[in-house]
Amino acid sequence: MILNLNLLIEKANAVPLYQRRCQHPRPTEFSIRRINEHFQISFPQSLLEFVRSWRASGTWFASLGDDYDSPLHIIRINSYYRRRRVTRRLPRNLVIFNQCHDEDCDCLNLEAYDPATGEYEIRYWYPGFDEVVSYPSFLHYMDFQISGWQKP
Repeated sequence: MILNLNLLIEKANAVPLYQRRCQHPRPTEFSIRRINEHFQISFPQSLLEFVRSWRASGTWFASLGDDYDSPLHIIRINSYYRRRRVTRRLPRNLVIFNQCHDEDCDCLNLEAYDPATGEYEIRYWYPGFDEVVSYPSFLHYMDFQISGWQKP
């Protein structure tokens, strides 16, 4: 199945649950460079474009903008989960990119990067949950999420 970023954005913007506009400060070239350097990664372009284009991205994703002191900024969220006691600490190979509602965290798996596509595997993480739930790319992850949001 070929996934289309623009079609996924259009579907997400049409979901009634997420009609209210809610966005963090926009990611800038500088903020993304700072985030990339902090985590030693190259942020997937598909995720960046989705965050910039989905009107409700602030309800789901961590901030990628220049609001570094916000508790919802990606650096702050990851810092919080890396400082927890060992049994509840985020593994080093994961970078959380959502807001972790109820400690349900969606992460970039730094051990599964495809240099040809610039995509990381997306991995679900919850403290103490050992089952592996993953998606091969951000587009696959969002396709699954949006399908769950839409009415049957």
